[in-house]
Amino acid sequence: MVKETKTTFAIEPFLMAKYPITFEQFQVFVDDPQGFRRSRWWRNLDVDANLRVTPEIQPFTHDRNLPRVNVSWYDAVAFCRWLSAQVGYGICLPTEWEWQWAAQGPDGRNYPWGNEYIQGYANIDEVASNTPGGVSLESITPVDRYPQGASPYGVMDMSGNVSEWCLNEYDDFKNTRLTGGKGRAVRGGEWGFNSECCPRCGARKYVLSR
Repeated sequence: MVKETKTTFAIEPFLMAKYPITFEQFQVFVDDPQGFRRSRWWRNLDVDANLRVTPEIQPFTHDRNLPRVNVSWYDAVAFCRWLSAQVGYGICLPTEWEWQWAAQGPDGRNYPWGNEYIQGYANIDEVASNTPGGVSLESITPVDRYPQGASPYGVMDMSGNVSEWCLNEYDDFKNTRLTGGKGRAVRGGEWGFNSECCPRCGARKYVLSR
């Protein structure tokens, strides 16, 4: 189910990566002997670290800049923990209110680029949207493919391509703990959605943490 919820949150200063995590970047975590298979990255999560032998298969590997897909919320948290250890400062998933602020900025726009959908600004199903001249690629695209769709802060792919995990639980905004709450919020939509669905900055979706 996809819906928009009008709730106000205080936003503290934060930084966000310009692009979604790519297949190549996540693969470094998988291939690192001290990475995906180390139980330390799964500590205190509601998942059996002994079962984390390998992530789910990435169906698209023809371009190193494709976003990594088939990543559970737990996988994403473990990756952030591992990456934090590599770079020496804390990295985590954004909360929904951080994600939305980065996507729409202070003017509350509907899409990262403005209030109206523009053909060719995001990887979505434009055919289903009845967008004049629209296309449907029926696949993910490299994270740098749609620079014209950047948010006010220069963040890419915040509309379409792949959905993005947020830190908080869907049914309980305040639950940003790493335990409890099986359903986490995702934002941003996917390549198969139309322009009236998840690509809007305020649209929310519920996905099991797995």
